[in-house]
Amino acid sequence: MDALAFQLTLKSDTVKLPDIGRFLGKKVMITIAEVEPDKPQQARIWKHLGMANFGGKLDTTNIRDLAYE
Repeated sequence: MDALAFQLTLKSDTVKLPDIGRFLGKKVMITIAEVEPDKPQQARIWKHLGMANFGGKLDTTNIRDLAYE
């Protein structure tokens, strides 16, 4: 199943979809939803710093692998 996602600003009641040819003749679902305008991001102020001492028990373990288990 293919998918095509894009975001644009509507300027008329006619929408032209880019790269739509592969969907011609197939059953598709089109949903239009209003997106909130982008807000300027504020700088994050970190109030805490976390740390743990495992006494060398994880020295031979790649802890990034645990995130996928």
